[in-house]
Amino acid sequence: MTVLLLALLSGLLMSLIGVAYNLGRSRGLRPSHIATFIGFAGMVVFAALAGAARLRSAPVDVWVVGLIAGIAQYLGVVALAAAFQRGPLSPAWCAAAMTFPPALLYAWLWLGERLTGLRLAGVGLACVCVVLASLHGSDAGHARAERNHGWGTRIFYGLLLLLVMLMCSSVNVSLKVLGGHLLPDGRNTLEVYGLVFLTACYAALAVPMLVDTLVHPPPAESRPAFLPIGLLAAFGSVSGFALLRAVAQEPAALVFPVNAVASLLGGSGTSVLFFRERMTPLWFGMVLAGSLAVVLVGLA
Repeated sequence: MTVLLLALLSGLLMSLIGVAYNLGRSRGLRPSHIATFIGFAGMVVFAALAGAARLRSAPVDVWVVGLIAGIAQYLGVVALAAAFQRGPLSPAWCAAAMTFPPALLYAWLWLGERLTGLRLAGVGLACVCVVLASLHGSDAGHARAERNHGWGTRIFYGLLLLLVMLMCSSVNVSLKVLGGHLLPDGRNTLEVYGLVFLTACYAALAVPMLVDTLVHPPPAESRPAFLPIGLLAAFGSVSGFALLRAVAQEPAALVFPVNAVASLLGGSGTSVLFFRERMTPLWFGMVLAGSLAVVLVGLA
C-alpha cells in the first residue's frame, strides 16, 4: 500500500509541470523557459543530496545513462512544446504520462519480469490512448485553425505525441536499467547512485534549455510570472522524481502505471477545470483508455 501511495503522489506532483506549462502559455512563456527551472533545480538539489564524494565515486555508466536520459527529456520537451503549439495540454500531457509501456517491455526483455496477456492489453490501450489524444488535440484549441490541412496535419501531430511518449519514458526505463544492475559488492546500483543518475539527467536537460531561453528570452510583460511558474514546475518535477526513485525497485507493472495515471488525470483534469479545455468525447475516450490501461496492468 505504501508503494502505491508513493507512486500515486509522485504522479500528482509531476502533473504540476503540466499546470505550469498551461500557466506559462497564458502569460507568453515557452515550455523551454519553464523547463530551464526544472533542469537547474533538479541538478542542484540532487547533487547536494548525493554529496561530492558520491558524485566522484559514481561509475561512468551511471553518468552516461543519466546524460542520455536527460538529453531524451530535452527532446521530449521540444516535442511537447511543438504539440502544445498545435493543441491543448491534455493530449500532449497524456502522451507524456503513457511512459510505462517502454518500461514494461524493457523489464520483460532484460529483467525477466512477466509480460502477461493483461499487461499486453494494457500496453495496447496505452497506445489507443495516445491515438485518441492525437485526434482530440488536432480537433481542439490551436489546431482548429489547421483542420483544412487534412490528415497530413493529424499524422504529424500524432507523431509528435509518439515522440513525447518515447522520450519521456527514458527516465522510467533508465531507473529499471539501474535498478536491475548490481555493483561488485552486491549492492543495487540505483539504491547507491540513484541521486547521481538524477543529477546527470537534470544537468543534461538544464544546459540546452538555458541556451534556448537565452536565445528566446521571455517577453518583458511575462517576466514577473517567470520565477513563480518556473519554481512550481521545478517543485513538481524534483519531488515527483524523488518519490519515483524511492519505489523504482518495485515491479515495473505496479509502480509506473499508477504513477502514469495519476499524472494523466492531474494534468488533464486541471486543464479542463482551470484552463477551459473542452471535454469532448475524444477527451473522455483518451482518459478512459489511459485509466483502463493502468487497471489491466495492475490486475495482471
